[in-house]
Amino acid sequence: MDEEAPYTIIEEPNRVGKKIKVITIGAGASALNFAHDIDTNPLDIELTLYEKNPEIGGTWFESMS
Repeated sequence: MDEEAPYTIIEEPNRVGKKIKVITIGAGASALNFAHDIDTNPLDIELTLYEKNPEIGGTWFESMS
């Protein structure tokens, strides 16, 4: 009897080939680290950062102003 597996396992992330849109509020240290992770990620991710200040830096920018 020829039995087929009920499913197959694909060895790749489920978002390969699909664009993911991500928004972050604030451009402090955590957001910059996150942006770096996205930049080095093989997935197709579009990142938008929103920051209230004229430059990035979060607390450091606030403290130095």
